[in-house]
Amino acid sequence: MDAQSVFQFRAAKLRKSFARYREHMAREMWEAVDLLLEHDVRPKFPTGLNLMTRGAQAAVNPCERVAALTRHISGDWGEVDAEDKAANDDALVDGTRLLSAYRTIAGEKFWVITEADRSATTILLPEEY
Repeated sequence: MDAQSVFQFRAAKLRKSFARYREHMAREMWEAVDLLLEHDVRPKFPTGLNLMTRGAQAAVNPCERVAALTRHISGDWGEVDAEDKAANDDALVDGTRLLSAYRTIAGEKFWVITEADRSATTILLPEEY
């Protein structure tokens, strides 16, 4: 095969691979949208810019991210202790930082943190804090 043929073969293979990935991501996105629509979510605070660390991106699938953000903005703080739950409830009034903790289906813990000024909400792994 000449260089042009090799390039065309690789390009075609890459296009097929990308199409499969796009279909997979679209399915996950629609599942996440369905989850939001099933629950009448009433945000208790603005999230600002939604961010994610590299570790969280690798460990937490898109549906789990949307589910966690949905729970977080509705005031379901997940697996935090009573002191952090109380601090979060106070933060809704006094405008301080909000912290939620959840687990992936695989059991890996991750956090969702909204900054005190509500400029950003970040999904991260505890070791990335």
